[in-house]
Amino acid sequence: MAHNPKPGEEKVGDTKDVQPYGTNFLVTDDMPEDAVGDMLKKAFPLLKTDNEFFADLCRIGSFMTHKDRVKAALKPLNDYLADQITNQQHAARQGFNQFVQNPQIRATNVHGEPVVFKTHKLLSGALNHFETKEGFGAGVLPADYKLMEKFWISQGMTGFAPSPTWEAKGMSVPKGVPVMEGTVGASWNQVILGQGYQVKDPGAGVFHGEYTHRLQWNAIMHANLPLDHKAVLIYKALGSSWVGHFIEKVWMEKNGKTQWWAKQPSKSYYIWQMIFDATQEKGTDGSASQASKSNPHLPKSMNYTCPEVLNRDLGGNMNYSKTMNQTDPLFTLKVLNYVRYVKRGLLENTGQAHSVRDRFTKPHPDPNVKKTITHVLADGTGKDEAMIIWYVTERT
Repeated sequence: MAHNPKPGEEKVGDTKDVQPYGTNFLVTDDMPEDAVGDMLKKAFPLLKTDNEFFADLCRIGSFMTHKDRVKAALKPLNDYLADQITNQQHAARQGFNQFVQNPQIRATNVHGEPVVFKTHKLLSGALNHFETKEGFGAGVLPADYKLMEKFWISQGMTGFAPSPTWEAKGMSVPKGVPVMEGTVGASWNQVILGQGYQVKDPGAGVFHGEYTHRLQWNAIMHANLPLDHKAVLIYKALGSSWVGHFIEKVWMEKNGKTQWWAKQPSKSYYIWQMIFDATQEKGTDGSASQASKSNPHLPKSMNYTCPEVLNRDLGGNMNYSKTMNQTDPLFTLKVLNYVRYVKRGLLENTGQAHSVRDRFTKPHPDPNVKKTITHVLADGTGKDEAMIIWYVTERT
């Protein structure tokens, strides 16, 4: 239990808590940029105002709290999806049109899982289209970067070995959008953010949504914000050492210095959580959500800094098919996101959800389809092991 000794009275082993916002770290709606800047300065002592990304984080942070602006910025994505269905004869067209006329679950995929209709990767393909143009997933590794993680080498699916870089294992730097299983630790900042990979995250939960963070960044790319850096560079910067704050400190000697050092393990929070992954403040009844009560030190909100709120407003809820409106400017996007929500929800509720690991260790039901792992990064051990998987799909 921290007792926060007074300056000059510290003793080795003393602990203290440094919580600038206590249990009221609330990211409110429609925050102006200067208010976001004040919150960043207070919540993240390692982030200095002369940091080259500070102004961009203020602009993006403010933008994500304005729901109408975010939805308006998703219109180009919606229009691209609608064009794929209407004019480009996308394979999802028939199922989409049938659903619009009569919303119901009408199909199963090759794994025997229930789906509203087969989308043939329309939404993920559209997201990848815009992300690739921006430079996400290019696999460009900074020259001075050393990746001290474990690698699960291609195809073998067994045996781990430490490696300083991908190249040290004779492997190219991975490209594209990986899929995650489990809750990754250091690899989230060091690999996903630091190396500029958008990610598919089916394990995040049905209410969070597996594509929600990609939708947040798609809005940023289309918002015409007066940013000083490209979106992908800001994204990579969020993997830097100054992005977090450790709440629990201990007075100890380390690296020849006796001072307050972060306690390990320690409660912590990150800029990513404040702007893109805030805890949902309230439940459906208007009272404090269970998540906010369980983690009172984390940033919380009821705007689009919270993925659960954005996912819900983009069709990620069971009532959407009853209330959908074809004149909605985001109609196509919402239908496709609803399809993902229903599929994921049904699988979780019926216990049919397959782990990412199962998808790659078992033969694909369609003999003409082969999924080949190119890279796997392991983060954790034993039953808590998490993985980031890059793969290619081949059709014969």
